Amino acid sequence: MNNELELLKKAHKEETVSIDFPIEIGGESIPVSLTAGDRFEIIKIQDDLVTEEMIRYSEKGWDKRPIDESEWESDLNNIKDPELRKRIQAQKPKNLARQKAEKFAKMKTVQELIPRFLRTKTGAKLCQNDEEINILRDMVKESPKLMTLFAKKFSELMAKETEVGEAVKNSSKQKDSQNG
Repeated sequence: MNNELELLKKAHKEETVSIDFPIEIGGESIPVSLTAGDRFEIIKIQDDLVTEEMIRYSEKGWDKRPIDESEWESDLNNIKDPELRKRIQAQKPKNLARQKAEKFAKMKTVQELIPRFLRTKTGAKLCQNDEEINILRDMVKESPKLMTLFAKKFSELMAKETEVGEAVKNSSKQKDSQNG
């Protein structure tokens, strides 16, 4: 590979939006990360899950019913992190079909998708094959601590991506006004 491309790869890696965090379990601490590129793939799969579930629930007529307020409040009360709770609260669903579909997709994301996309500090995927993904997925399903950690870090990645995007947009507007 030529030197210029190597420089570009290095610069790109340094500018990649990611969330680095440790998985701490059983006295062990494993440093991992989620990156913005992975976020887009996860969101795409998550959106597909919501769409599939919306169709299923709409066939039951749940798209015409109001959300289950007691379930909504219970779910919010189970979220211990105030920032995560605030972000989820701002996305209150409009009907029962949407509520159930989004809840299903969020659970699937935390339990099944995030384990597929976690990376080690070298950038390699933490789980290298389906067997390893299944082992981590089962651990997440059995551990409220891991489930909460993954949900919180994914939400932080989404918030960080938005912040960086806004900063870039504002910087571009500022440069345009100076050059205009």
